Amino acid sequence: MPFDKAVLGQGELEGHPRTAAQARTAEREAEVDAGLEDQPAGRGEDALVQALNAAEPHEPEAFGPAQPRNSCS
Repeated sequence: MPFDKAVLGQGELEGHPRTAAQARTAEREAEVDAGLEDQPAGRGEDALVQALNAAEPHEPEAFGPAQPRNSCS
């Protein structure tokens, strides 16, 4: 997450410069799917602290080898 001049979302992102206005536009376009990277865009570090404190963990997902299927006889 870029943080140039104490503004979240402003600065280099994936090799390209991004302004605070562009960061806020990305947040609006993300709408419901806005992640932590986009939510505090264009604001100061206090907005990130608030977002982190308000974050709710997701349900853990189980990853691993596929379970064997029941064979038909």
